[in-house]
Amino acid sequence: MKYYKTTLCSLFSILIILNSASYLLSQSSRYKEEDLVKIWKTWLKKFPVPKDAIKLEVKQSFPSEDLYEKGVYLWRPIGLNSLLNGNIVVYDQKACHILMFDQQGTYIRKIGKRGQGPGEFSNIRCLSATPKSIIVGDTGNMRLQFFDLKGNYVRSFRIFKALRDIAISNNELIYAVPLRSHPESPLVDILDNTGKLLTSFGEARFGSKSNWMIPNMIMISINDKDEFFIAYESFPLVSKYSKKGDLLAEYKLKHIVMREKEKINLDRIKKKKPLMTVIFSIRASKEGFYILQNFPRTEILEYDNNGRLRNYYYYEYENEAYDTFFGDFFVIEKEGQKTFYLLKKVPENKIVILRPKKI
Repeated sequence: MKYYKTTLCSLFSILIILNSASYLLSQSSRYKEEDLVKIWKTWLKKFPVPKDAIKLEVKQSFPSEDLYEKGVYLWRPIGLNSLLNGNIVVYDQKACHILMFDQQGTYIRKIGKRGQGPGEFSNIRCLSATPKSIIVGDTGNMRLQFFDLKGNYVRSFRIFKALRDIAISNNELIYAVPLRSHPESPLVDILDNTGKLLTSFGEARFGSKSNWMIPNMIMISINDKDEFFIAYESFPLVSKYSKKGDLLAEYKLKHIVMREKEKINLDRIKKKKPLMTVIFSIRASKEGFYILQNFPRTEILEYDNNGRLRNYYYYEYENEAYDTFFGDFFVIEKEGQKTFYLLKKVPENKIVILRPKKI
Protein backbone atom coordinates (compact mmCIF):
# COMPACT_ATOMS: atom_id res chain seq x y z
CA MET A 1 0.00 0.00 0.00
CA LYS A 2 2.82 2.43 0.85
CA TYR A 3 4.49 1.83 -2.53
CA TYR A 4 1.16 2.24 -4.32
CA LYS A 5 0.45 5.56 -2.61
CA THR A 6 3.95 6.88 -3.33
CA THR A 7 3.75 5.86 -7.00
CA LEU A 8 0.28 7.38 -7.40
CA CYS A 9 1.37 10.67 -5.82
CA SER A 10 4.44 10.82 -8.05
CA LEU A 11 2.32 10.23 -11.14
CA PHE A 12 -0.13 12.87 -9.95
CA SER A 13 2.65 15.46 -9.50
CA ILE A 14 4.07 14.75 -12.96
CA LEU A 15 0.66 15.19 -14.58
CA ILE A 16 0.07 18.45 -12.76
CA ILE A 17 3.43 19.86 -13.83
CA LEU A 18 2.82 18.85 -17.45
CA ASN A 19 -0.65 20.35 -17.55
CA SER A 20 0.23 23.56 -15.70
CA ALA A 21 3.00 24.64 -18.05
CA SER A 22 2.07 26.97 -20.87
CA TYR A 23 2.08 25.75 -24.44
CA LEU A 24 5.15 27.77 -25.31
CA LEU A 25 7.08 26.45 -22.34
CA SER A 26 6.25 22.93 -23.50
CA GLN A 27 7.84 23.82 -26.81
CA SER A 28 11.01 25.30 -25.30
CA SER A 29 13.06 22.22 -26.14
CA ARG A 30 12.04 22.44 -29.79
CA TYR A 31 12.43 26.16 -30.44
CA LYS A 32 15.00 28.83 -29.68
CA GLU A 33 13.96 31.66 -27.40
CA GLU A 34 13.88 34.16 -30.26
CA ASP A 35 11.43 31.89 -32.11
CA LEU A 36 9.16 31.70 -29.07
CA VAL A 37 9.23 35.49 -28.72
CA LYS A 38 8.30 35.74 -32.39
CA ILE A 39 5.29 33.44 -31.86
CA TRP A 40 4.21 35.53 -28.87
CA LYS A 41 4.41 38.78 -30.85
CA THR A 42 2.51 37.18 -33.72
CA TRP A 43 -0.31 36.22 -31.35
CA LEU A 44 -0.35 39.73 -29.86
CA LYS A 45 -0.89 41.12 -33.35
CA LYS A 46 -3.35 38.43 -34.42
CA PHE A 47 -5.50 38.83 -31.30
CA PRO A 48 -5.62 42.53 -30.40
CA VAL A 49 -7.26 43.86 -27.25
CA PRO A 50 -10.98 44.63 -27.73
CA LYS A 51 -11.84 48.33 -27.81
CA ASP A 52 -14.05 48.11 -24.70
CA ALA A 53 -11.47 46.15 -22.67
CA ILE A 54 -10.44 47.40 -19.23
CA LYS A 55 -6.72 47.58 -18.60
CA LEU A 56 -5.35 46.45 -15.24
CA GLU A 57 -2.34 48.00 -13.59
CA VAL A 58 -0.12 46.70 -10.83
CA LYS A 59 -0.63 48.34 -7.46
CA GLN A 60 1.56 46.11 -5.36
CA SER A 61 3.24 42.72 -5.19
CA PHE A 62 4.41 40.56 -2.31
CA PRO A 63 6.13 38.85 -0.46
CA SER A 64 8.52 41.75 -0.08
CA GLU A 65 12.29 41.44 -0.48
CA ASP A 66 12.88 41.76 3.27
CA LEU A 67 10.63 38.74 3.84
CA TYR A 68 12.70 36.73 1.36
CA GLU A 69 15.75 37.46 3.51
CA LYS A 70 13.84 36.12 6.53
CA GLY A 71 12.98 32.89 4.73
CA VAL A 72 9.38 33.81 3.84
CA TYR A 73 9.01 33.25 0.10
CA LEU A 74 7.05 31.29 -2.49
CA TRP A 75 8.83 28.19 -3.79
CA ARG A 76 6.29 26.32 -5.92
CA PRO A 77 2.94 27.94 -5.10
CA ILE A 78 -0.16 26.19 -6.43
CA GLY A 79 -2.99 28.57 -5.58
CA LEU A 80 -4.37 31.23 -3.27
CA ASN A 81 -7.64 32.07 -1.58
CA SER A 82 -9.28 34.79 0.47
CA LEU A 83 -10.79 34.21 3.92
CA LEU A 84 -13.89 35.73 5.47
CA ASN A 85 -11.72 37.71 7.91
CA GLY A 86 -10.01 39.42 4.95
CA ASN A 87 -6.73 37.54 5.11
CA ILE A 88 -5.10 35.74 2.18
CA VAL A 89 -3.63 32.25 2.13
CA VAL A 90 -1.29 30.90 -0.54
CA TYR A 91 -0.43 27.21 -0.54
CA ASP A 92 2.98 26.02 -1.62
CA GLN A 93 3.42 22.49 -2.98
CA LYS A 94 7.22 22.42 -2.85
CA ALA A 95 7.65 24.07 0.55
CA CYS A 96 4.78 22.02 2.06
CA HIS A 97 3.28 24.94 3.94
CA ILE A 98 0.70 27.73 3.70
CA LEU A 99 1.57 31.41 4.04
CA MET A 100 -0.98 33.86 5.42
CA PHE A 101 -1.01 37.60 4.62
CA ASP A 102 -3.43 40.44 5.11
CA GLN A 103 -4.93 42.20 2.07
CA GLN A 104 -2.06 44.69 1.96
CA GLY A 105 0.54 41.93 1.76
CA THR A 106 1.69 42.07 5.38
CA TYR A 107 2.95 38.68 6.46
CA ILE A 108 1.00 37.07 9.32
CA ARG A 109 2.13 33.49 9.77
CA LYS A 110 3.21 30.18 8.27
CA ILE A 111 0.91 27.15 8.58
CA GLY A 112 2.31 23.64 8.62
CA LYS A 113 5.52 21.99 7.47
CA ARG A 114 6.63 18.82 5.72
CA GLY A 115 5.57 15.68 7.59
CA GLN A 116 2.79 13.24 8.34
CA GLY A 117 1.57 14.50 11.70
CA PRO A 118 -1.43 16.73 12.45
CA GLY A 119 -1.11 20.04 10.63
CA GLU A 120 1.79 18.76 8.51
CA PHE A 121 1.79 18.23 4.74
CA SER A 122 3.39 16.00 2.16
CA ASN A 123 1.98 17.40 -1.10
CA ILE A 124 -0.52 20.26 -0.91
CA ARG A 125 -2.59 20.39 -4.07
CA CYS A 126 -5.85 22.21 -3.26
CA LEU A 127 -7.43 24.48 -0.66
CA SER A 128 -10.88 25.89 0.00
CA ALA A 129 -12.37 28.00 2.77
CA THR A 130 -15.68 28.45 4.57
CA PRO A 131 -16.69 31.26 6.96
CA LYS A 132 -15.18 29.16 9.77
CA SER A 133 -12.53 26.88 8.27
CA ILE A 134 -9.62 26.40 5.90
CA ILE A 135 -9.72 22.96 4.23
CA VAL A 136 -6.54 21.64 2.65
CA GLY A 137 -6.15 18.73 0.25
CA ASP A 138 -2.94 17.01 1.39
CA THR A 139 -2.42 14.66 -1.55
CA GLY A 140 0.85 13.16 -0.33
CA ASN A 141 -0.79 12.02 2.91
CA MET A 142 -4.11 11.16 1.19
CA ARG A 143 -6.21 13.28 3.54
CA LEU A 144 -8.13 16.51 4.04
CA GLN A 145 -7.04 18.74 6.93
CA PHE A 146 -9.14 21.42 8.61
CA PHE A 147 -7.80 24.62 10.22
CA ASP A 148 -9.56 27.59 11.77
CA LEU A 149 -9.27 31.02 10.11
CA LYS A 150 -6.22 31.82 12.23
CA GLY A 151 -4.42 28.77 10.87
CA ASN A 152 -4.71 26.52 13.91
CA TYR A 153 -5.10 22.78 13.23
CA VAL A 154 -8.56 21.41 14.04
CA ARG A 155 -8.98 17.92 12.55
CA SER A 156 -8.40 15.70 9.52
CA PHE A 157 -9.63 12.55 7.83
CA ARG A 158 -8.24 10.11 5.28
CA ILE A 159 -9.67 9.95 1.77
CA PHE A 160 -7.20 7.63 0.00
CA LYS A 161 -7.58 9.62 -3.19
CA ALA A 162 -5.35 12.23 -4.79
CA LEU A 163 -7.41 15.42 -5.23
CA ARG A 164 -6.85 18.13 -7.83
CA ASP A 165 -9.37 20.63 -6.50
CA ILE A 166 -12.05 21.08 -3.84
CA ALA A 167 -14.96 23.43 -3.11
CA ILE A 168 -17.06 23.57 0.07
CA SER A 169 -20.80 24.34 0.22
CA ASN A 170 -22.58 26.39 2.89
CA ASN A 171 -23.62 23.19 4.72
CA GLU A 172 -20.02 21.91 4.49
CA LEU A 173 -20.50 19.34 1.75
CA ILE A 174 -17.17 18.78 0.01
CA TYR A 175 -17.07 18.78 -3.80
CA ALA A 176 -13.81 17.03 -4.65
CA VAL A 177 -12.09 16.58 -8.02
CA PRO A 178 -10.04 13.36 -7.77
CA LEU A 179 -7.23 12.18 -9.98
CA ARG A 180 -9.23 9.72 -12.07
CA SER A 181 -7.90 6.18 -12.46
CA HIS A 182 -9.67 5.21 -15.71
CA PRO A 183 -11.80 6.80 -18.48
CA GLU A 184 -15.10 5.84 -16.82
CA SER A 185 -14.24 7.47 -13.49
CA PRO A 186 -16.62 10.33 -12.52
CA LEU A 187 -15.36 13.90 -12.54
CA VAL A 188 -16.56 14.96 -9.07
CA ASP A 189 -17.12 13.25 -5.70
CA ILE A 190 -19.50 14.73 -3.12
CA LEU A 191 -18.39 14.01 0.46
CA ASP A 192 -19.91 14.92 3.80
CA ASN A 193 -17.77 16.73 6.38
CA THR A 194 -16.52 13.41 7.79
CA GLY A 195 -15.24 12.22 4.41
CA LYS A 196 -18.09 9.82 3.63
CA LEU A 197 -18.72 9.53 -0.12
CA LEU A 198 -22.32 10.53 -0.83
CA THR A 199 -22.34 10.39 -4.62
CA SER A 200 -20.23 10.97 -7.74
CA PHE A 201 -21.06 12.40 -11.13
CA GLY A 202 -19.69 13.71 -14.44
CA GLU A 203 -17.92 11.89 -17.24
CA ALA A 204 -15.00 12.43 -19.63
CA ARG A 205 -15.89 14.73 -22.51
CA PHE A 206 -12.74 14.93 -24.61
CA GLY A 207 -10.14 12.60 -26.05
CA SER A 208 -10.32 8.82 -26.31
CA LYS A 209 -9.96 5.88 -23.95
CA SER A 210 -6.24 5.86 -24.67
CA ASN A 211 -5.83 9.63 -24.24
CA TRP A 212 -8.44 10.91 -21.81
CA MET A 213 -6.79 12.16 -18.62
CA ILE A 214 -5.17 15.49 -19.56
CA PRO A 215 -8.02 16.60 -21.90
CA ASN A 216 -10.49 16.12 -19.04
CA MET A 217 -8.58 17.91 -16.26
CA ILE A 218 -11.05 20.24 -14.53
CA MET A 219 -11.25 22.82 -11.75
CA ILE A 220 -14.21 23.76 -9.60
CA SER A 221 -15.69 26.83 -7.85
CA ILE A 222 -18.89 27.37 -5.86
CA ASN A 223 -21.09 30.45 -5.31
CA ASP A 224 -23.12 31.59 -2.30
CA LYS A 225 -26.21 29.77 -3.65
CA ASP A 226 -24.34 26.46 -3.54
CA GLU A 227 -24.31 26.30 -7.33
CA PHE A 228 -20.94 25.23 -8.60
CA PHE A 229 -19.03 25.63 -11.81
CA ILE A 230 -16.68 23.18 -13.53
CA ALA A 231 -14.13 24.54 -16.01
CA TYR A 232 -12.09 22.38 -18.38
CA GLU A 233 -8.42 23.39 -18.42
CA SER A 234 -7.86 22.54 -22.09
CA PHE A 235 -11.15 23.79 -23.56
CA PRO A 236 -13.37 26.91 -23.31
CA LEU A 237 -16.19 25.02 -21.63
CA VAL A 238 -17.84 25.77 -18.26
CA SER A 239 -20.61 23.60 -16.76
CA LYS A 240 -22.94 24.75 -14.00
CA TYR A 241 -24.37 22.24 -11.48
CA SER A 242 -26.76 22.20 -8.56
CA LYS A 243 -25.55 21.19 -5.10
CA LYS A 244 -26.90 17.70 -5.80
CA GLY A 245 -24.81 17.37 -8.94
CA ASP A 246 -27.58 18.03 -11.47
CA LEU A 247 -26.42 19.78 -14.64
CA LEU A 248 -28.07 23.23 -14.83
CA ALA A 249 -26.32 24.78 -17.83
CA GLU A 250 -23.27 24.63 -20.05
CA TYR A 251 -21.42 27.58 -21.53
CA LYS A 252 -19.18 27.33 -24.59
CA LEU A 253 -17.19 30.50 -24.02
CA LYS A 254 -17.11 32.74 -27.08
CA HIS A 255 -13.60 34.08 -26.81
CA ILE A 256 -11.39 34.28 -29.87
CA VAL A 257 -8.11 33.32 -28.18
CA MET A 258 -9.59 30.40 -26.25
CA ARG A 259 -11.33 29.15 -29.39
CA GLU A 260 -8.00 29.23 -31.24
CA LYS A 261 -6.39 27.20 -28.46
CA GLU A 262 -9.29 24.75 -28.63
CA LYS A 263 -8.61 24.11 -32.34
CA ILE A 264 -4.95 23.50 -31.58
CA ASN A 265 -5.79 21.14 -28.72
CA LEU A 266 -8.27 19.08 -30.72
CA ASP A 267 -5.54 18.48 -33.28
CA ARG A 268 -2.91 17.76 -30.63
CA ILE A 269 -5.17 15.23 -28.86
CA LYS A 270 -5.21 13.16 -32.05
CA LYS A 271 -1.42 13.36 -32.22
CA LYS A 272 -1.00 12.76 -28.47
CA LYS A 273 1.03 15.94 -28.04
CA PRO A 274 1.09 18.42 -25.08
CA LEU A 275 -1.99 20.63 -24.85
CA MET A 276 -2.27 24.37 -24.38
CA THR A 277 -3.85 25.47 -21.11
CA VAL A 278 -7.00 27.37 -22.04
CA ILE A 279 -8.48 28.13 -18.60
CA PHE A 280 -6.02 28.59 -15.75
CA SER A 281 -8.56 29.22 -12.99
CA ILE A 282 -12.27 29.87 -12.40
CA ARG A 283 -13.97 31.84 -9.63
CA ALA A 284 -17.72 31.83 -9.05
CA SER A 285 -19.37 35.15 -8.19
CA LYS A 286 -22.82 36.36 -7.15
CA GLU A 287 -23.64 37.31 -10.73
CA GLY A 288 -21.80 34.59 -12.66
CA PHE A 289 -18.12 33.62 -12.82
CA TYR A 290 -14.63 34.85 -13.69
CA ILE A 291 -12.09 33.08 -15.90
CA LEU A 292 -8.30 33.51 -15.88
CA GLN A 293 -6.65 33.17 -19.31
CA ASN A 294 -2.95 33.62 -20.16
CA PHE A 295 -1.13 34.14 -23.45
CA PRO A 296 -0.57 36.24 -25.39
CA ARG A 297 -1.62 38.47 -22.47
CA THR A 298 -3.20 37.83 -19.09
CA GLU A 299 -6.98 38.27 -19.12
CA ILE A 300 -9.66 38.04 -16.47
CA LEU A 301 -13.00 37.51 -18.17
CA GLU A 302 -16.19 38.23 -16.25
CA TYR A 303 -19.28 36.28 -17.36
CA ASP A 304 -22.90 36.56 -16.19
CA ASN A 305 -25.13 33.67 -15.12
CA ASN A 306 -26.08 33.04 -18.75
CA GLY A 307 -22.49 32.68 -19.90
CA ARG A 308 -22.38 36.10 -21.59
CA LEU A 309 -19.20 38.15 -21.33
CA ARG A 310 -19.75 41.19 -19.10
CA ASN A 311 -16.26 42.64 -18.72
CA TYR A 312 -12.88 42.00 -20.30
CA TYR A 313 -9.98 42.87 -18.00
CA TYR A 314 -6.41 42.50 -19.21
CA TYR A 315 -2.83 42.95 -18.14
CA GLU A 316 -0.07 43.54 -20.71
CA TYR A 317 3.32 42.09 -19.86
CA GLU A 318 5.07 45.27 -21.03
CA ASN A 319 8.83 44.70 -20.56
CA GLU A 320 8.41 41.15 -19.30
CA ALA A 321 9.06 38.02 -21.34
CA TYR A 322 6.68 35.98 -23.47
CA ASP A 323 6.50 33.23 -20.84
CA THR A 324 4.89 35.32 -18.08
CA PHE A 325 1.76 33.71 -16.68
CA PHE A 326 -0.41 33.61 -13.58
CA GLY A 327 -1.69 30.37 -12.10
CA ASP A 328 -4.61 31.43 -9.87
CA PHE A 329 -6.58 34.48 -8.76
CA PHE A 330 -9.53 35.82 -6.81
CA VAL A 331 -11.52 39.05 -6.88
CA ILE A 332 -12.52 41.33 -4.01
CA GLU A 333 -15.27 43.86 -4.69
CA LYS A 334 -15.75 46.66 -2.18
CA GLU A 335 -17.78 49.83 -2.62
CA GLY A 336 -18.05 49.18 -6.34
CA GLN A 337 -14.28 48.80 -6.85
CA LYS A 338 -12.78 45.49 -7.94
CA THR A 339 -9.35 44.39 -6.80
CA PHE A 340 -7.71 41.37 -8.42
CA TYR A 341 -5.19 39.22 -6.56
CA LEU A 342 -3.18 37.08 -8.97
CA LEU A 343 -0.62 34.37 -8.25
CA LYS A 344 2.31 34.93 -10.59
CA LYS A 345 4.25 31.75 -11.34
CA VAL A 346 6.57 32.70 -14.20
CA PRO A 347 9.14 34.27 -14.37
CA GLU A 348 8.96 34.71 -10.56
CA ASN A 349 6.63 33.65 -7.77
CA LYS A 350 4.68 36.64 -6.47
CA ILE A 351 1.19 37.66 -5.44
CA VAL A 352 0.29 40.66 -7.59
CA ILE A 353 -2.49 43.13 -6.79
CA LEU A 354 -4.15 44.63 -9.88
CA ARG A 355 -6.86 47.25 -10.25
CA PRO A 356 -8.59 48.77 -13.28
CA LYS A 357 -6.57 51.65 -14.65
CA LYS A 358 -8.24 55.03 -14.26
CA ILE A 359 -8.72 56.91 -17.52
